[in-house]
Formats: sequence, C-alpha cells, structure tokens
Amino acid sequence: MIFGGFEEWWITLSLIQQIFFVTAAVSSFFFVVIFIASLFGFDSDTDFDFDADADSGFSVGEVGDFTLLSVRGIVAFFTFFGWGGFLILNSGGSAILAIGFALFAGFAALFVVGYLLYVFNNLTEVGNFNIQNALYKEAEVYLPISGEENPGRVQVIIGGVLREAPAISIGTDRLNTGELVTVVGVKEDGMLVVEPLQVLETETSE
Repeated sequence: MIFGGFEEWWITLSLIQQIFFVTAAVSSFFFVVIFIASLFGFDSDTDFDFDADADSGFSVGEVGDFTLLSVRGIVAFFTFFGWGGFLILNSGGSAILAIGFALFAGFAALFVVGYLLYVFNNLTEVGNFNIQNALYKEAEVYLPISGEENPGRVQVIIGGVLREAPAISIGTDRLNTGELVTVVGVKEDGMLVVEPLQVLETETSE
C-alpha cells in the first residue's frame, strides 16, 4: 500500500523534480551515515583534499588551513542542492529558479561545513601542542631527574600554556623538584633533554 502510494506520487513528478528528489534522498542517506560515524569516532579518514597538481603543491579548495572540499562538504552540498531545488519546484517555482536556489543552498552548505571543520580543527589543535616548541625554553623540574636512566618530568610553557612533559638530564647529577633547567634537546619519542640553568649561564659568561 505504501509503495503503491509512493509509485503514484512518483509518476506525478516531472523529470527535474525526480532528479532533485533522488539527489536529495541519496545525499541525505550518506549525510546521516557520516553523522552517525562521527558520533562513534569512525570519520577520521572521511575528509580529503583535491590536489590539482601533485607537483605544484596547490590544493583546490584549500586556503591556509581552511579546506573547502571534503567528503562532508560535498555530501552537504548535494543534500541541500537536492532538497532546495525540489522544494522550489514543489511550491510552484520555475526550473530556472529551482536550479538557481539549489546551487545557492548547496554552496552555502559547502562553505558552512568547511568553516565548521576549520573551527573544530583549530579547537582540537589548541588541546594539542608541538613538543619541539619546548626547545631552548626554561623549565622547572616537577618530578626529580637523575641522568638518562632515571627520567622525571618538567613543566614548561609552550604556546602560552604551562605543559608537563617527561625529561632526562645530561650527566648524572640529580635534579630535584623546583630546580630551573633549560631544554637543550628533544628526542624522537618526545622526551626532553635538559640541563641545569646555572650550568648554561656559567658557560655563556665564560
């Protein structure tokens, strides 16, 4: 009965209405799938850039860290494009008006999704930090350090935020909590290499 009613309704639609409806329905399905996947953290690989030329280094739709073309963006474009055009035709609008409104709605959705991804990515980066930025900065010992075999932890300001990181020292002298040190190296695993601040100051004055 339901399918029969749908078939009758479908026949009453014009070809362009059917195209808009199919576009909207298929895109909406993928939109929901991507949304559900994002809730469970399965969408880490769904965004990608379209490289115009692998050797030129230019990426279409990317300005700085702002990426316009992504899977989410494209799905949003076709979702709003389809529903926008279908609603205009359903309300008695012309095909030209429907196409124009559909394009407007699609590109608006594309830009909104791109901007939201840009904002969310920046918020994520705020919670992370590049440990390499600790190099040559002054730090304070948080947990005692005794050479390379007995690492401790230091507190260092990176990006205006006080961070805590594991650290080893050069030499065998014990560095106690509260002592000031300077970060002189960063290992591949993120371990900081520090030296007592007074040692570096002495070497500099000589």
